[in-house]
Amino acid sequence: MDRLNVFGNESPNFLKGFQSVAFKPTCQCTPIATQRKSDPQTFSPRIKALGGNPDKIWVQGKYSAFDDDGLRTLRHHVRRHKPGLIVLDPLFNYVPADRNAYSPNEIRAIMGELNEIGESSNAAVLLIRHLTKTKRDKQIYQGAGGIDVIGFARSAIRIEKHPDNPDLRLMVHLKWNLTTQSKSWVYEVVKKDGEDLPIIQWRGQSDISIDDLGSDDSDERPPPRRNAVEFLRAELKDGPMPAKYLLEKAENEGIKKRTLDRAKSELNVIVEQQKRKWVWRLPSDG
Repeated sequence: MDRLNVFGNESPNFLKGFQSVAFKPTCQCTPIATQRKSDPQTFSPRIKALGGNPDKIWVQGKYSAFDDDGLRTLRHHVRRHKPGLIVLDPLFNYVPADRNAYSPNEIRAIMGELNEIGESSNAAVLLIRHLTKTKRDKQIYQGAGGIDVIGFARSAIRIEKHPDNPDLRLMVHLKWNLTTQSKSWVYEVVKKDGEDLPIIQWRGQSDISIDDLGSDDSDERPPPRRNAVEFLRAELKDGPMPAKYLLEKAENEGIKKRTLDRAKSELNVIVEQQKRKWVWRLPSDG
């Protein structure tokens, strides 16, 4: 069977990266994709632009909510096509009109059915959902729907703008039950020469984690980084300070070293040796 590579030829190996992720960028399987838009307008041209084979993807053209009839239909297609991957995009388009996506009992029932379908067919189930417009303190609870959605997931990934380059995107590990936290992956959406459809180009890994990214704010910087910038400005406003002191105090205040390093770069902090000690200072103190 020809390989289906839906993420492009330079996609990272998520079996080494996101070890517990519910999909593989390169898979020898027939994915099932359920969506509301027709295949000719969306899937086929984009998969071809990425170098994939759209014949290896079966798309449910008719929208069907996951009531008893809808779940029965999904089971039928899973038995017929024997997919390695089932994609629901977005998940809440399939919540029946008489169900409440924020009700724990009702969303658990749907998630339980999807879990059973995945386990019985040995297929991974990839659920796509949007972020809420309201702010929540914890990143893991910022997805649409009740918290039981993320509770059922064994692994979760969040897509964010790169804090240092708005043209790049980060694929960040948000939840990991079956493995350790993986590094983030960086990608860019670009157009091939002479073609209108965008493709994904991978730009390697990043040490930026979900803890370094905050909720949307009026300031373009995520809150952890903004806090680190304000910390350095306050500590260095009266002149140079020992690097060891700053690192220890930042750690005590919950600022991670990589976040502090990015704040240091943003402020163009100068590092130099004075009296056999390394110190940091703002450029204006020179």
